[in-house]
Amino acid sequence: MTNINRENISLIEKCEHVYFLGIGGIGMSALAYYFLRRGCAVSGYDLTPSPVTEKLIEKGAIIHYDEKPEVIPIDIDLVIHTPAVSKSHAEYRYFEQHGIPIYKRAAILGMISATLPTIAVAGTHGKTTTTALLAHLSYPEEHPTAFVGGISKNFGSNFLTSKNPQLLVVEADEYDRSFLSLFPNTAIITAMDADHLDIYKETASLEDSFREFAKRLPTDGTLVLNYALKSRVTHNKIITYGFEKEADYHADKISILPDKVVFDLYTPEGCFKDLQLGITGYYNLLNALSAIAAMIAEKQRQGNPADIEKLISKLATFKGVHRRFDYQVFNDKAIYIDDYAHHPEEIRSFLRSVRDLFPDKVLTGIFQPHLYSRTRDFAPAFAKSLEALDEIILLDIYPAREEPIPHITSEWLLSLIQKEKKMLLSKTDLLAYLKNSPPELLVTIGAGDIDRLVPDIKEIYTTNEEYSPLENPNIYPDKEVLTRVLGDSYPAYEQLLNTITGDEYNLKTAWNFYPVNNTWLCRCYRKKRTVFWLSVWENYFRLTFYFTQHALKRIAALDLDKHLKLSLGLTEKNTPNFPVIVSFNNETRLEDVLKIIHVKKYHVQSHARHKKQKPKSWWHRGWNFLKKLFA
Repeated sequence: MTNINRENISLIEKCEHVYFLGIGGIGMSALAYYFLRRGCAVSGYDLTPSPVTEKLIEKGAIIHYDEKPEVIPIDIDLVIHTPAVSKSHAEYRYFEQHGIPIYKRAAILGMISATLPTIAVAGTHGKTTTTALLAHLSYPEEHPTAFVGGISKNFGSNFLTSKNPQLLVVEADEYDRSFLSLFPNTAIITAMDADHLDIYKETASLEDSFREFAKRLPTDGTLVLNYALKSRVTHNKIITYGFEKEADYHADKISILPDKVVFDLYTPEGCFKDLQLGITGYYNLLNALSAIAAMIAEKQRQGNPADIEKLISKLATFKGVHRRFDYQVFNDKAIYIDDYAHHPEEIRSFLRSVRDLFPDKVLTGIFQPHLYSRTRDFAPAFAKSLEALDEIILLDIYPAREEPIPHITSEWLLSLIQKEKKMLLSKTDLLAYLKNSPPELLVTIGAGDIDRLVPDIKEIYTTNEEYSPLENPNIYPDKEVLTRVLGDSYPAYEQLLNTITGDEYNLKTAWNFYPVNNTWLCRCYRKKRTVFWLSVWENYFRLTFYFTQHALKRIAALDLDKHLKLSLGLTEKNTPNFPVIVSFNNETRLEDVLKIIHVKKYHVQSHARHKKQKPKSWWHRGWNFLKKLFA
């Protein structure tokens, strides 16, 4: 751990040209943005070009990809390096020989945190999403600077800053004990599962490191702790969070939906009902609980009252982080999700969430193991977690900073998995395999370079003919077909069909059939504008509405079943601004469905609803009103 003092803090304040060894890493690139924002010249080396390095070059950084000391600028004041670059690297040796100060990324973050009130997020899982959410909750009111270990979808970057920073939000990485360089005022510990045993050797040593991290809090600091860890870490002021009712911050009445979580929040300040989190998953709800608790704790530490209502309202607008339960394809034909999970516990939690959301679909997973040492240390746990998949595809191990370990291969890991449908493929063979038979529910998992395959996999779903509908304006699923497909849900469907006028909504023409997953889809429109989409799947049917905000407010005021309202994302305080999807069966109240359709009938809008149009004259507006009134 680097000793932080006034002298080396002044170094980063006075430097004019910073050089990064391994500038393309997600943590290093955030620091590069920080120095660019300060007006410093930034140069660096990385092994290969990437979207991250391309964006840095656009911002003014000078980057090369060859291990050549002769191309290094001569006016470097400070060198920052990542553990992924060995000290035997030619450029590292060059800087040593020329006496230029070299610091680890963690030491620089420590210097920055020594100058600002800091919320630091530690834990073996959930750090990145929690850090991104804290940045979202604190911006712009708290004037934060944030270093995130992934690309926030709200900000489109892994770095966020303000004109006059008053708060630092930082991801506290346990690898190489890096987080022991930070100076947190409020800290979160999300989990302490065994990991990085190449550094810690044993779990007890890892846990000791987290306890040392907690000790870095000042006497007035707060430790926000997962309730499951309350007996393993001590501090004079601890706030717990979790699903347990004994936790200081806990959630209840939880509804997990494909694009959000609806829940009640219990805090020391009171209960807040029918809240929405803009991303899905039980583990993401835990991340949200910790972020809310930390924001309130830090505000109270500074002697300022927290605007809890405003904080919790921001949860609904959080979009998440790239490669964290990241939908790439989501339609009636197929679903494809990409995720960064690279630890057995992360994979287990991720696959559990996918299963909960799509229990009737065949789940295919592509996993790229990350690091030889991690694969060796957790092979049985990896095998067990991957067995939650129906079909398992392994790629070769991504080595990152490591040299191969004898006998530790993906083929060996595959042999431990007790599943019939499993295979090991190269990246080239993988794409060919997916082109032949794209799965109806696919996930890609891993922290290596598997993300570079995502665009190609996504393209397969958009170009594969089998995933295009068999378009025929005269095709119509007859009663025999619908009875077979819908099963027990057919009576509810028939009741709906008999209640609304089929001809009015074109229910007997505009059908398409998708053979890949045996799905029927009908565009139900009125006066050439879509009112809703009707999808008929195995054992249930679904209506998808595209609402205007005005229509949503009208629906929110209706006397609908409470659970139906929650599934629509409608509460007293929030209305969604995305397609509203509801699945129906025999237990759905028909009168509620008809109320929604009736509102939508008079608030139809085309799919070009976001297209800017010229404002209409008062005469046009009046004429349109009369047409709607007497329609």
